[in-house]
Amino acid sequence: MSSATFYKWHAKYGGMDTSMITRLKELEAENSRLKRMYADERLQVMIVQEALSVLLSINQTSIDFMSDSLNTDREIRIFNVIDDYNRECLGIELMYIQPGKPTQNAYIERFNRTARNEWLNKHIFDSIEHAQNLATQWMWVYNNERPHSSIGGIPPRRLFKQRRFYF
Repeated sequence: MSSATFYKWHAKYGGMDTSMITRLKELEAENSRLKRMYADERLQVMIVQEALSVLLSINQTSIDFMSDSLNTDREIRIFNVIDDYNRECLGIELMYIQPGKPTQNAYIERFNRTARNEWLNKHIFDSIEHAQNLATQWMWVYNNERPHSSIGGIPPRRLFKQRRFYF
């Protein structure tokens, strides 16, 4: 070992034994992982905030949160977005956060009841990815195949196509 290497090592780790150096490396790796996790979560918050500002400017959109749990009893939160005019589900996003207070909007509350009865109560989720996959499948059926009595017994996507055709 050269003297330059020794002095560089001594400046960084001077006085530490092997177990302390190993622990320092573990803590540095954990700190790096936590910084990445925080950045990912912060990015997700920023995306949701931007989506909310766009959706609220449309003024025909309802949003709400629901909560459920995985088979491991870990709580998950479901973020629902629907178009009030044609009752189309615009998005279902799942995340691990604490439950909040529901809104009192009739359209989204009705949607939440349907989502709970037709999707959440019918499945036991192994992971958030499993829940998101089943949510995406259910959302497609909800928008494209399931008739809605409030819009004349047709699926929302068909109403959307009819509305687009007339404008």
